[in-house]
Amino acid sequence: MLKKLTAVLAVLLAALMLCGAALPNGWYNEDGTDVPLRFADMPYARPDPEAMRALAGRLTDVLANEGGYRRAVDLLDRLFTDYYSASTMCTIADIRSCQDLTDEYWAAEYGACLSALTQISQILEDVYLACGASPYGERLEREYFGEGFMAEYGENAESLLSEKYVALVEQENELLMAYRETIASPTVPVNGEEVPLSDVMYDVWDQQEYNALLNAYYEKYNPILGELYLRLMEVRKAQAAELGYNSYAEMMFDIGFDRDFSVEDGRVFLNSVKTHILPVYARRMDSDRQYDLTEGYVSEDQLYGVLETVAHGFGGEIAQAYDFMRAHELSDLAMSDVKADMSYQAYLDDYDAPFLFANPYGDRTDVVTVTHEFGHYAEAYMSYGAYRSIDLAEVFSQAMQYLSLNKLRGVLGEQGTNELRLLNLYDTLDTLVWQSAYAEFEDRACAMPEPTVEKLNALMEDIGREYGLNADNDPGFKLWWIDVPHLFEQPFYVISYPVSACCALEIYEHELKDGSGLNDYLRLVDSEEIGIIGAAKGAGLQNPVTDERVRDVADFMDRQLAADFPNRQLAA
Repeated sequence: MLKKLTAVLAVLLAALMLCGAALPNGWYNEDGTDVPLRFADMPYARPDPEAMRALAGRLTDVLANEGGYRRAVDLLDRLFTDYYSASTMCTIADIRSCQDLTDEYWAAEYGACLSALTQISQILEDVYLACGASPYGERLEREYFGEGFMAEYGENAESLLSEKYVALVEQENELLMAYRETIASPTVPVNGEEVPLSDVMYDVWDQQEYNALLNAYYEKYNPILGELYLRLMEVRKAQAAELGYNSYAEMMFDIGFDRDFSVEDGRVFLNSVKTHILPVYARRMDSDRQYDLTEGYVSEDQLYGVLETVAHGFGGEIAQAYDFMRAHELSDLAMSDVKADMSYQAYLDDYDAPFLFANPYGDRTDVVTVTHEFGHYAEAYMSYGAYRSIDLAEVFSQAMQYLSLNKLRGVLGEQGTNELRLLNLYDTLDTLVWQSAYAEFEDRACAMPEPTVEKLNALMEDIGREYGLNADNDPGFKLWWIDVPHLFEQPFYVISYPVSACCALEIYEHELKDGSGLNDYLRLVDSEEIGIIGAAKGAGLQNPVTDERVRDVADFMDRQLAADFPNRQLAA
Protein backbone atom coordinates (compact mmCIF):
# COMPACT_ATOMS: atom_id res chain seq x y z
CA MET A 1 0.00 0.00 0.00
CA LEU A 2 1.13 3.76 -0.56
CA LYS A 3 1.72 6.08 2.45
CA LYS A 4 -0.67 9.02 3.06
CA LEU A 5 0.24 12.62 2.35
CA THR A 6 -1.41 14.99 4.76
CA ALA A 7 -4.54 16.47 3.23
CA VAL A 8 -2.99 19.91 3.19
CA LEU A 9 -0.17 18.68 0.96
CA ALA A 10 -2.56 16.87 -1.31
CA VAL A 11 -4.22 20.22 -2.04
CA LEU A 12 -1.01 21.31 -3.73
CA LEU A 13 0.16 17.99 -5.12
CA ALA A 14 -1.12 18.38 -8.66
CA ALA A 15 0.60 21.74 -9.03
CA LEU A 16 3.82 20.32 -7.59
CA MET A 17 3.84 17.59 -10.19
CA LEU A 18 3.44 20.18 -12.95
CA CYS A 19 6.46 22.18 -11.87
CA GLY A 20 9.47 22.15 -14.14
CA ALA A 21 12.12 21.67 -11.47
CA ALA A 22 14.57 18.86 -12.10
CA LEU A 23 14.90 16.38 -9.26
CA PRO A 24 18.37 15.69 -7.89
CA ASN A 25 19.50 12.12 -8.40
CA GLY A 26 21.46 10.47 -5.62
CA TRP A 27 22.71 7.49 -7.65
CA TYR A 28 25.34 9.21 -9.80
CA ASN A 29 28.42 11.34 -9.28
CA GLU A 30 28.97 14.43 -11.40
CA ASP A 31 31.13 12.35 -13.76
CA GLY A 32 28.28 9.87 -14.26
CA THR A 33 29.75 7.03 -12.21
CA ASP A 34 27.48 5.01 -9.90
CA VAL A 35 27.20 5.77 -6.20
CA PRO A 36 26.99 2.50 -4.19
CA LEU A 37 24.43 4.02 -1.81
CA ARG A 38 22.18 1.92 0.41
CA PHE A 39 19.00 3.08 2.11
CA ALA A 40 20.63 2.65 5.52
CA ASP A 41 23.34 5.11 4.47
CA MET A 42 21.02 7.83 3.21
CA PRO A 43 21.69 11.01 5.16
CA TYR A 44 18.86 12.49 7.16
CA ALA A 45 18.30 16.07 8.23
CA ARG A 46 15.13 17.49 9.69
CA PRO A 47 13.42 19.76 7.12
CA ASP A 48 13.87 23.49 7.70
CA PRO A 49 10.69 25.44 6.89
CA GLU A 50 12.31 28.73 7.91
CA ALA A 51 15.03 28.38 5.28
CA MET A 52 12.35 27.74 2.68
CA ARG A 53 10.37 30.71 3.98
CA ALA A 54 13.40 32.94 3.46
CA LEU A 55 13.91 31.58 -0.07
CA ALA A 56 10.22 32.11 -0.81
CA GLY A 57 10.54 35.69 0.45
CA ARG A 58 13.33 36.37 -2.04
CA LEU A 59 11.21 34.91 -4.82
CA THR A 60 8.21 37.02 -3.83
CA ASP A 61 10.39 40.14 -3.99
CA VAL A 62 11.59 39.22 -7.49
CA LEU A 63 8.00 38.65 -8.63
CA ALA A 64 6.67 41.85 -7.07
CA ASN A 65 9.50 44.03 -8.42
CA GLU A 66 9.76 42.36 -11.84
CA GLY A 67 13.28 41.26 -11.05
CA GLY A 68 13.51 38.99 -14.09
CA TYR A 69 11.75 35.87 -15.32
CA ARG A 70 14.87 33.69 -15.34
CA ARG A 71 15.72 34.76 -11.80
CA ALA A 72 12.21 33.80 -10.68
CA VAL A 73 12.46 30.39 -12.35
CA ASP A 74 15.85 29.77 -10.76
CA LEU A 75 14.41 30.49 -7.32
CA LEU A 76 11.39 28.28 -8.04
CA ASP A 77 13.72 25.44 -9.01
CA ARG A 78 15.63 25.83 -5.77
CA LEU A 79 12.41 26.02 -3.77
CA PHE A 80 11.05 22.81 -5.29
CA THR A 81 14.38 21.06 -4.86
CA ASP A 82 14.11 21.92 -1.15
CA TYR A 83 10.51 20.71 -1.11
CA TYR A 84 11.40 17.32 -2.60
CA SER A 85 14.27 16.99 -0.15
CA ALA A 86 11.90 17.74 2.73
CA SER A 87 9.49 15.11 1.38
CA THR A 88 12.38 12.63 1.13
CA MET A 89 13.43 13.32 4.71
CA CYS A 90 9.86 12.71 5.87
CA THR A 91 9.77 9.40 3.98
CA ILE A 92 13.09 8.32 5.50
CA ALA A 93 11.87 9.20 9.00
CA ASP A 94 8.59 7.37 8.41
CA ILE A 95 10.30 4.20 7.17
CA ARG A 96 12.78 4.18 10.03
CA SER A 97 10.01 4.77 12.53
CA CYS A 98 8.03 1.90 11.00
CA GLN A 99 11.10 -0.31 11.28
CA ASP A 100 10.98 0.17 15.06
CA LEU A 101 7.87 1.75 16.53
CA THR A 102 9.52 1.77 19.95
CA ASP A 103 12.33 4.06 18.72
CA GLU A 104 11.45 7.42 20.27
CA TYR A 105 13.97 9.35 18.17
CA TRP A 106 12.46 8.36 14.83
CA ALA A 107 8.93 8.74 16.11
CA ALA A 108 9.77 12.31 17.14
CA GLU A 109 11.50 12.99 13.82
CA TYR A 110 8.53 11.73 11.83
CA GLY A 111 6.24 13.97 13.87
CA ALA A 112 8.57 16.93 13.27
CA CYS A 113 8.61 16.17 9.54
CA LEU A 114 4.81 16.15 9.35
CA SER A 115 4.74 19.52 11.10
CA ALA A 116 7.43 20.89 8.78
CA LEU A 117 5.59 19.71 5.66
CA THR A 118 2.42 21.37 6.85
CA GLN A 119 4.29 24.69 7.19
CA ILE A 120 6.02 24.16 3.84
CA SER A 121 2.70 23.58 2.11
CA GLN A 122 1.52 26.96 3.38
CA ILE A 123 4.73 28.58 2.12
CA LEU A 124 4.26 27.00 -1.30
CA GLU A 125 0.67 28.15 -1.59
CA ASP A 126 1.78 31.72 -0.88
CA VAL A 127 4.38 31.32 -3.64
CA TYR A 128 1.77 30.01 -6.10
CA LEU A 129 -0.49 32.96 -5.36
CA ALA A 130 2.41 35.38 -5.79
CA CYS A 131 3.34 33.74 -9.11
CA GLY A 132 -0.24 33.90 -10.35
CA ALA A 133 -0.60 37.57 -9.41
CA SER A 134 2.74 38.57 -10.95
CA PRO A 135 3.39 39.92 -14.47
CA TYR A 136 5.04 36.56 -15.20
CA GLY A 137 1.93 34.50 -14.33
CA GLU A 138 0.83 33.54 -17.83
CA ARG A 139 4.37 32.80 -18.98
CA LEU A 140 4.96 30.65 -15.90
CA GLU A 141 1.80 28.72 -16.76
CA ARG A 142 3.00 28.14 -20.35
CA GLU A 143 6.61 27.31 -19.61
CA TYR A 144 6.79 26.08 -16.02
CA PHE A 145 3.63 25.00 -14.19
CA GLY A 146 1.42 23.87 -17.05
CA GLU A 147 -2.13 24.47 -18.17
CA GLY A 148 -4.64 25.29 -15.44
CA PHE A 149 -2.24 27.09 -13.10
CA MET A 150 -3.70 30.56 -13.67
CA ALA A 151 -7.25 29.30 -13.28
CA GLU A 152 -6.25 28.05 -9.82
CA TYR A 153 -3.83 30.75 -8.70
CA GLY A 154 -4.33 33.74 -11.00
CA GLU A 155 -5.56 37.21 -10.17
CA ASN A 156 -8.13 37.38 -7.34
CA ALA A 157 -7.38 33.77 -6.28
CA GLU A 158 -7.85 33.24 -2.56
CA SER A 159 -5.71 31.29 -0.15
CA LEU A 160 -7.02 27.83 0.64
CA LEU A 161 -4.74 27.19 3.57
CA SER A 162 -6.01 29.47 6.28
CA GLU A 163 -4.30 29.72 9.64
CA LYS A 164 -7.26 27.87 11.14
CA TYR A 165 -6.95 25.02 8.64
CA VAL A 166 -3.20 24.67 9.17
CA ALA A 167 -3.76 24.61 12.93
CA LEU A 168 -6.29 21.80 12.45
CA VAL A 169 -3.76 19.82 10.42
CA GLU A 170 -1.23 20.29 13.22
CA GLN A 171 -3.81 18.91 15.67
CA GLU A 172 -4.36 15.94 13.36
CA ASN A 173 -0.61 15.28 13.23
CA GLU A 174 -0.39 15.32 17.03
CA LEU A 175 -3.22 12.80 17.26
CA LEU A 176 -1.55 10.59 14.69
CA MET A 177 1.64 10.61 16.73
CA ALA A 178 -0.40 9.65 19.78
CA TYR A 179 -1.93 6.81 17.76
CA ARG A 180 1.48 5.47 16.73
CA GLU A 181 2.73 5.73 20.30
CA THR A 182 -0.29 3.78 21.54
CA ILE A 183 0.08 0.92 19.06
CA ALA A 184 3.88 0.78 19.37
CA SER A 185 4.01 -1.52 22.39
CA PRO A 186 0.58 -2.58 23.69
CA THR A 187 0.43 -4.38 27.00
CA VAL A 188 -2.06 -6.78 28.60
CA PRO A 189 -2.57 -7.76 32.23
CA VAL A 190 -1.01 -11.13 33.12
CA ASN A 191 -1.09 -12.26 36.75
CA GLY A 192 -1.72 -8.71 37.89
CA GLU A 193 1.11 -7.18 35.86
CA GLU A 194 1.09 -5.30 32.54
CA VAL A 195 3.13 -7.35 30.07
CA PRO A 196 3.98 -6.45 26.44
CA LEU A 197 1.51 -8.28 24.22
CA SER A 198 4.27 -9.40 21.86
CA ASP A 199 6.11 -11.09 24.75
CA VAL A 200 3.26 -13.43 25.54
CA MET A 201 1.26 -14.01 22.33
CA TYR A 202 3.91 -16.06 20.55
CA ASP A 203 4.49 -18.35 23.52
CA VAL A 204 0.85 -19.36 23.89
CA TRP A 205 -0.27 -22.65 22.35
CA ASP A 206 -3.55 -23.14 24.18
CA GLN A 207 -6.39 -21.67 22.07
CA GLN A 208 -8.43 -20.70 25.10
CA GLU A 209 -5.52 -18.84 26.67
CA TYR A 210 -4.73 -17.19 23.33
CA ASN A 211 -8.33 -15.98 22.98
CA ALA A 212 -8.28 -14.67 26.54
CA LEU A 213 -5.19 -12.55 25.79
CA LEU A 214 -6.79 -11.18 22.63
CA ASN A 215 -9.97 -10.33 24.49
CA ALA A 216 -7.94 -8.56 27.16
CA TYR A 217 -6.19 -6.53 24.45
CA TYR A 218 -9.43 -5.45 22.78
CA GLU A 219 -11.17 -4.68 26.05
CA LYS A 220 -8.28 -2.43 27.03
CA TYR A 221 -7.47 -0.73 23.72
CA ASN A 222 -10.85 -0.40 22.04
CA PRO A 223 -11.84 2.47 24.38
CA ILE A 224 -8.39 4.11 24.10
CA LEU A 225 -8.06 3.91 20.32
CA GLY A 226 -11.78 4.53 19.89
CA GLU A 227 -11.48 7.87 21.69
CA LEU A 228 -8.46 8.76 19.53
CA TYR A 229 -10.53 7.98 16.44
CA LEU A 230 -13.35 10.20 17.66
CA ARG A 231 -10.94 13.08 18.19
CA LEU A 232 -9.44 12.55 14.75
CA MET A 233 -12.91 12.58 13.19
CA GLU A 234 -13.76 15.81 14.99
CA VAL A 235 -10.62 17.53 13.72
CA ARG A 236 -11.07 16.19 10.20
CA LYS A 237 -14.69 17.29 10.00
CA ALA A 238 -13.55 20.76 11.04
CA GLN A 239 -10.95 20.73 8.26
CA ALA A 240 -13.62 19.88 5.69
CA ALA A 241 -15.90 22.64 6.97
CA GLU A 242 -13.03 25.15 6.82
CA LEU A 243 -12.39 24.25 3.17
CA GLY A 244 -16.07 24.51 2.31
CA TYR A 245 -16.88 20.82 1.84
CA ASN A 246 -20.17 19.30 2.89
CA SER A 247 -18.41 16.34 4.50
CA TYR A 248 -14.96 15.00 5.26
CA ALA A 249 -15.67 12.14 2.85
CA GLU A 250 -16.17 14.63 0.01
CA MET A 251 -12.95 16.42 0.93
CA MET A 252 -10.91 13.21 0.91
CA PHE A 253 -12.40 11.90 -2.34
CA ASP A 254 -11.52 15.25 -3.93
CA ILE A 255 -8.22 16.58 -2.61
CA GLY A 256 -7.13 13.63 -0.49
CA PHE A 257 -7.24 10.94 -3.18
CA ASP A 258 -8.01 12.79 -6.43
CA ARG A 259 -10.69 10.24 -7.30
CA ASP A 260 -12.52 10.32 -10.61
CA PHE A 261 -15.65 8.97 -8.95
CA SER A 262 -17.79 10.63 -6.29
CA VAL A 263 -18.72 9.69 -2.74
CA GLU A 264 -22.14 8.73 -4.03
CA ASP A 265 -20.57 6.57 -6.77
CA GLY A 266 -18.63 4.87 -3.99
CA ARG A 267 -21.81 4.14 -2.06
CA VAL A 268 -23.45 2.68 -5.17
CA PHE A 269 -20.35 0.50 -5.62
CA LEU A 270 -20.61 -0.78 -2.03
CA ASN A 271 -24.27 -1.68 -2.62
CA SER A 272 -23.20 -3.58 -5.76
CA VAL A 273 -20.71 -5.51 -3.63
CA LYS A 274 -23.52 -6.45 -1.26
CA THR A 275 -25.76 -7.50 -4.14
CA HIS A 276 -23.30 -9.49 -6.23
CA ILE A 277 -20.21 -10.37 -4.19
CA LEU A 278 -21.75 -11.34 -0.85
CA PRO A 279 -23.62 -14.37 -2.26
CA VAL A 280 -20.31 -15.62 -3.72
CA TYR A 281 -18.59 -14.96 -0.39
CA ALA A 282 -21.25 -16.96 1.45
CA ARG A 283 -21.10 -19.79 -1.10
CA ARG A 284 -17.37 -20.03 -1.80
CA MET A 285 -15.41 -18.47 1.06
CA ASP A 286 -13.79 -21.23 3.10
CA SER A 287 -11.77 -19.65 5.90
CA ASP A 288 -10.43 -23.03 7.02
CA ARG A 289 -9.24 -23.75 3.50
CA GLN A 290 -7.70 -20.29 3.29
CA TYR A 291 -5.91 -20.91 6.58
CA ASP A 292 -4.66 -24.32 5.39
CA LEU A 293 -3.24 -22.72 2.25
CA THR A 294 -1.11 -20.36 4.37
CA GLU A 295 0.68 -23.21 6.16
CA GLY A 296 4.38 -23.59 5.59
CA TYR A 297 7.20 -21.41 6.86
CA VAL A 298 8.52 -18.84 4.38
CA SER A 299 11.79 -17.14 5.27
CA GLU A 300 13.02 -13.68 4.32
CA ASP A 301 15.51 -15.22 1.86
CA GLN A 302 12.71 -17.22 0.26
CA LEU A 303 10.64 -14.06 -0.17
CA TYR A 304 13.50 -12.40 -2.01
CA GLY A 305 13.83 -15.57 -4.06
CA VAL A 306 10.16 -15.29 -5.03
CA LEU A 307 10.58 -11.66 -6.12
CA GLU A 308 13.76 -12.45 -8.06
CA THR A 309 12.05 -15.31 -9.90
CA VAL A 310 9.03 -13.14 -10.72
CA ALA A 311 11.00 -10.06 -11.78
CA HIS A 312 13.55 -11.93 -13.89
CA GLY A 313 10.73 -13.97 -15.38
CA PHE A 314 9.22 -10.76 -16.72
CA GLY A 315 12.61 -9.33 -17.68
CA GLY A 316 13.04 -5.79 -18.99
CA GLU A 317 12.38 -2.90 -16.65
CA ILE A 318 10.65 -5.11 -14.08
CA ALA A 319 13.83 -7.14 -13.69
CA GLN A 320 15.81 -3.90 -13.53
CA ALA A 321 13.52 -2.70 -10.75
CA TYR A 322 14.28 -5.77 -8.64
CA ASP A 323 18.03 -5.61 -9.28
CA PHE A 324 18.04 -1.91 -8.37
CA MET A 325 16.14 -2.65 -5.15
CA ARG A 326 18.60 -5.33 -4.10
CA ALA A 327 21.74 -3.46 -5.15
CA HIS A 328 20.81 -0.46 -3.01
CA GLU A 329 18.96 -2.36 -0.23
CA LEU A 330 15.74 -0.48 -0.88
CA SER A 331 13.54 -2.95 0.96
CA ASP A 332 12.88 -4.38 4.40
CA LEU A 333 11.28 -7.82 4.50
CA ALA A 334 12.58 -8.84 7.94
CA MET A 335 10.13 -10.16 10.51
CA SER A 336 10.11 -8.11 13.73
CA ASP A 337 7.95 -7.60 16.79
CA VAL A 338 8.78 -3.88 16.86
CA LYS A 339 8.06 -3.14 13.19
CA ALA A 340 4.76 -1.59 12.12
CA ASP A 341 2.24 -4.28 11.23
CA MET A 342 1.78 -3.12 7.65
CA SER A 343 3.23 -3.30 4.16
CA TYR A 344 3.70 -0.49 1.66
CA GLN A 345 5.82 1.09 -1.04
CA ALA A 346 7.16 4.60 -0.45
CA TYR A 347 8.96 6.86 -2.91
CA LEU A 348 12.20 8.70 -2.12
CA ASP A 349 12.04 11.76 -4.36
CA ASP A 350 15.66 12.84 -4.01
CA TYR A 351 16.82 9.47 -5.26
CA ASP A 352 14.10 8.69 -7.82
CA ALA A 353 13.76 5.43 -5.92
CA PRO A 354 10.94 3.36 -4.42
CA PHE A 355 11.28 1.52 -1.11
CA LEU A 356 9.42 -1.72 -0.28
CA PHE A 357 8.44 -2.34 3.35
CA ALA A 358 6.73 -5.38 4.85
CA ASN A 359 6.51 -7.06 8.23
CA PRO A 360 6.00 -10.74 7.32
CA TYR A 361 4.06 -13.30 9.32
CA GLY A 362 6.38 -16.14 8.30
CA ASP A 363 3.82 -18.12 6.27
CA ARG A 364 2.65 -18.28 2.67
CA THR A 365 0.48 -15.17 2.96
CA ASP A 366 3.79 -13.31 2.80
CA VAL A 367 4.19 -14.39 -0.83
CA VAL A 368 0.90 -12.66 -1.61
CA THR A 369 2.01 -9.59 0.34
CA VAL A 370 5.43 -9.17 -1.25
CA THR A 371 4.22 -9.73 -4.82
CA HIS A 372 1.49 -7.18 -4.08
CA GLU A 373 4.00 -4.59 -2.88
CA PHE A 374 6.40 -5.40 -5.68
CA GLY A 375 3.60 -4.49 -8.09
CA HIS A 376 3.70 -1.01 -6.54
CA TYR A 377 7.49 -0.98 -6.56
CA ALA A 378 7.88 -1.96 -10.23
CA GLU A 379 5.33 0.63 -11.35
CA ALA A 380 6.96 3.38 -9.30
CA TYR A 381 10.39 2.42 -10.67
CA MET A 382 9.18 2.43 -14.29
CA SER A 383 7.19 5.66 -14.00
CA TYR A 384 9.70 7.53 -11.77
CA GLY A 385 7.09 7.85 -9.05
CA ALA A 386 4.45 9.39 -11.33
CA TYR A 387 1.50 10.72 -9.39
CA ARG A 388 -1.47 8.31 -9.40
CA SER A 389 -4.68 8.20 -7.48
CA ILE A 390 -4.63 5.52 -4.78
CA ASP A 391 -7.36 3.65 -6.68
CA LEU A 392 -5.15 3.33 -9.75
CA ALA A 393 -1.99 2.63 -7.74
CA GLU A 394 -3.64 -0.36 -6.06
CA VAL A 395 -4.38 -1.93 -9.46
CA PHE A 396 -0.65 -2.40 -10.07
CA SER A 397 -0.18 -4.25 -6.81
CA GLN A 398 -3.22 -6.52 -6.99
CA ALA A 399 -2.61 -7.31 -10.66
CA MET A 400 1.00 -8.30 -9.91
CA GLN A 401 -0.23 -10.88 -7.38
CA TYR A 402 -1.87 -12.75 -10.27
CA LEU A 403 0.61 -12.00 -13.04
CA SER A 404 3.31 -13.54 -10.82
CA LEU A 405 1.68 -16.96 -10.82
CA ASN A 406 3.00 -18.21 -14.16
CA LYS A 407 6.48 -16.93 -13.36
CA LEU A 408 6.54 -19.06 -10.20
CA ARG A 409 5.31 -22.24 -11.86
CA GLY A 410 8.83 -23.54 -12.45
CA VAL A 411 9.63 -23.17 -8.74
CA LEU A 412 6.32 -24.18 -7.16
CA GLY A 413 5.15 -26.79 -9.66
CA GLU A 414 1.54 -27.17 -10.82
CA GLN A 415 0.09 -27.98 -7.40
CA GLY A 416 2.01 -25.26 -5.57
CA THR A 417 1.09 -22.69 -8.21
CA ASN A 418 -2.56 -23.68 -8.01
CA GLU A 419 -2.51 -23.37 -4.23
CA LEU A 420 -0.98 -19.90 -4.51
CA ARG A 421 -3.67 -19.04 -7.08
CA LEU A 422 -6.33 -20.15 -4.62
CA LEU A 423 -4.68 -18.24 -1.78
CA ASN A 424 -4.77 -15.11 -3.95
CA LEU A 425 -8.41 -15.69 -4.88
CA TYR A 426 -9.45 -16.16 -1.25
CA ASP A 427 -7.41 -13.09 -0.33
CA THR A 428 -9.14 -11.03 -3.03
CA LEU A 429 -12.59 -12.28 -2.04
CA ASP A 430 -11.77 -11.32 1.54
CA THR A 431 -10.61 -7.92 0.31
CA LEU A 432 -13.77 -7.30 -1.69
CA VAL A 433 -15.96 -7.97 1.34
CA TRP A 434 -13.97 -6.86 4.40
CA GLN A 435 -12.54 -3.67 2.90
CA SER A 436 -15.96 -2.73 1.56
CA ALA A 437 -17.32 -3.26 5.06
CA TYR A 438 -14.63 -1.01 6.53
CA ALA A 439 -15.31 1.59 3.82
CA GLU A 440 -18.97 1.65 4.76
CA PHE A 441 -18.05 1.77 8.45
CA GLU A 442 -15.96 4.93 8.11
CA ASP A 443 -18.47 6.57 5.79
CA ARG A 444 -21.32 6.02 8.22
CA ALA A 445 -19.12 6.76 11.26
CA CYS A 446 -18.19 10.19 9.88
CA ALA A 447 -21.86 10.97 9.26
CA MET A 448 -22.94 9.78 12.72
CA PRO A 449 -24.52 12.45 14.94
CA GLU A 450 -22.91 12.69 18.39
CA PRO A 451 -20.68 9.63 17.93
CA THR A 452 -19.33 7.63 20.87
CA VAL A 453 -17.06 4.60 21.02
CA GLU A 454 -20.06 2.49 22.00
CA LYS A 455 -21.97 3.71 18.94
CA LEU A 456 -18.98 2.96 16.70
CA ASN A 457 -18.76 -0.57 18.07
CA ALA A 458 -22.47 -1.09 17.52
CA LEU A 459 -22.11 0.23 13.98
CA MET A 460 -19.31 -2.25 13.27
CA GLU A 461 -21.48 -5.05 14.62
CA ASP A 462 -24.39 -4.02 12.36
CA ILE A 463 -22.15 -3.76 9.29
CA GLY A 464 -20.64 -7.15 10.09
CA ARG A 465 -24.13 -8.66 9.89
CA GLU A 466 -24.95 -6.77 6.68
CA TYR A 467 -21.79 -8.10 5.01
CA GLY A 468 -22.18 -11.67 6.21
CA LEU A 469 -19.15 -11.55 8.49
CA ASN A 470 -18.92 -13.33 11.83
CA ALA A 471 -20.47 -10.59 13.95
CA ASP A 472 -22.92 -13.03 15.53
CA ASN A 473 -20.38 -15.80 16.14
CA ASP A 474 -17.77 -13.80 18.01
CA PRO A 475 -18.80 -11.27 20.69
CA GLY A 476 -15.47 -9.47 20.24
CA PHE A 477 -16.05 -8.81 16.54
CA LYS A 478 -17.40 -5.30 17.09
CA LEU A 479 -14.12 -4.25 18.75
CA TRP A 480 -11.79 -5.37 15.96
CA TRP A 481 -12.03 -2.25 13.79
CA ILE A 482 -9.35 -0.57 15.92
CA ASP A 483 -6.80 -2.87 14.22
CA VAL A 484 -7.27 -1.18 10.83
CA PRO A 485 -4.51 1.46 10.59
CA HIS A 486 -6.05 3.03 7.48
CA LEU A 487 -9.04 4.23 9.49
CA PHE A 488 -6.68 6.28 11.62
CA GLU A 489 -3.80 7.21 9.32
CA GLN A 490 -5.34 7.08 5.83
CA PRO A 491 -9.07 7.80 6.11
CA PHE A 492 -11.22 6.85 3.10
CA TYR A 493 -8.39 4.82 1.60
CA VAL A 494 -9.89 1.35 2.09
CA ILE A 495 -12.50 1.61 -0.67
CA SER A 496 -9.57 1.69 -3.10
CA TYR A 497 -8.89 -1.99 -2.41
CA PRO A 498 -12.19 -3.46 -3.68
CA VAL A 499 -12.44 -0.89 -6.49
CA SER A 500 -8.93 -1.65 -7.74
CA ALA A 501 -9.52 -5.39 -7.31
CA CYS A 502 -12.28 -5.16 -9.91
CA CYS A 503 -9.75 -3.73 -12.37
CA ALA A 504 -6.91 -6.09 -11.38
CA LEU A 505 -9.12 -9.16 -11.83
CA GLU A 506 -9.96 -8.06 -15.38
CA ILE A 507 -6.22 -7.99 -16.09
CA TYR A 508 -5.98 -11.53 -14.67
CA GLU A 509 -8.92 -12.64 -16.84
CA HIS A 510 -7.05 -11.37 -19.90
CA GLU A 511 -3.90 -13.16 -18.75
CA LEU A 512 -5.82 -16.44 -18.47
CA LYS A 513 -7.55 -15.93 -21.80
CA ASP A 514 -4.66 -14.99 -24.08
CA GLY A 515 -1.63 -14.00 -21.95
CA SER A 516 -2.22 -10.26 -22.46
CA GLY A 517 -2.37 -9.30 -18.77
CA LEU A 518 1.16 -7.87 -18.68
CA ASN A 519 0.34 -5.68 -21.67
CA ASP A 520 -2.65 -4.30 -19.73
CA TYR A 521 -0.37 -3.62 -16.76
CA LEU A 522 2.20 -1.82 -18.90
CA ARG A 523 -0.46 0.25 -20.68
CA LEU A 524 -1.60 1.46 -17.26
CA VAL A 525 2.01 2.26 -16.32
CA ASP A 526 2.28 4.42 -19.44
CA SER A 527 -1.06 6.15 -18.85
CA GLU A 528 -1.04 9.89 -18.23
CA GLU A 529 -4.38 9.59 -16.42
CA ILE A 530 -4.26 9.75 -12.64
CA GLY A 531 -7.74 8.38 -11.98
CA ILE A 532 -8.69 4.72 -12.22
CA ILE A 533 -11.69 5.18 -14.52
CA GLY A 534 -9.81 7.30 -17.06
CA ALA A 535 -6.73 5.05 -17.00
CA ALA A 536 -8.83 1.88 -17.32
CA LYS A 537 -10.68 3.30 -20.31
CA GLY A 538 -7.40 4.24 -22.00
CA ALA A 539 -6.09 0.70 -21.48
CA GLY A 540 -9.25 -0.88 -22.89
CA LEU A 541 -10.54 -2.00 -19.48
CA GLN A 542 -13.99 -1.61 -17.93
CA ASN A 543 -15.08 1.08 -15.47
CA PRO A 544 -14.49 -0.77 -12.17
CA VAL A 545 -17.12 1.06 -10.10
CA THR A 546 -20.15 0.10 -12.20
CA ASP A 547 -22.72 -2.46 -11.15
CA GLU A 548 -22.06 -4.37 -14.38
CA ARG A 549 -18.35 -4.74 -13.59
CA VAL A 550 -18.99 -5.86 -10.01
CA ARG A 551 -21.43 -8.48 -11.33
CA ASP A 552 -18.79 -9.72 -13.79
CA VAL A 553 -16.26 -9.95 -10.95
CA ALA A 554 -18.72 -11.99 -8.88
CA ASP A 555 -19.24 -14.42 -11.77
CA PHE A 556 -15.50 -14.75 -12.38
CA MET A 557 -14.71 -15.39 -8.71
CA ASP A 558 -17.53 -17.90 -8.46
CA ARG A 559 -16.21 -19.87 -11.44
CA GLN A 560 -12.61 -19.76 -10.26
CA LEU A 561 -13.35 -20.96 -6.73
CA ALA A 562 -15.85 -23.58 -7.87
CA ALA A 563 -12.90 -25.55 -9.24
CA ASP A 564 -11.26 -25.87 -5.81
CA PHE A 565 -11.38 -29.19 -3.93
CA PRO A 566 -11.24 -28.47 -0.18
CA ASN A 567 -9.97 -31.95 0.72
CA ARG A 568 -6.93 -31.90 -1.58
CA GLN A 569 -3.70 -32.48 0.30
CA LEU A 570 -1.32 -29.54 0.40
CA ALA A 571 2.11 -29.81 -1.15
CA ALA A 572 4.90 -30.57 1.29
